[in-house]
Amino acid sequence: MAKVLIIRGNYFFSQHQHETAIPFYEEAAKLTRKHGFKQRLHTALLMLSHCFDKIGNNDDLIRCYKELLKIEGELDLKSEEELYDF
Repeated sequence: MAKVLIIRGNYFFSQHQHETAIPFYEEAAKLTRKHGFKQRLHTALLMLSHCFDKIGNNDDLIRCYKELLKIEGELDLKSEEELYDF
């Protein structure tokens, strides 16, 4: 379900409808936190941070970046390619 929400958010993001995309990424992040899918959580937060950047919401952008850094540390990634799940 989280992947579907991210894809839906990506659709709106690609149409420059950043505010419309935000709830899809937020719901995906909520689900992935609940079920422990950290790589997918990383994807949702990354896209969410892009949306916040585009609309100038710096407080939420910083919150996302902080959580992204924490997730990246927990994932113990060896390469950037390990981040991409689709």
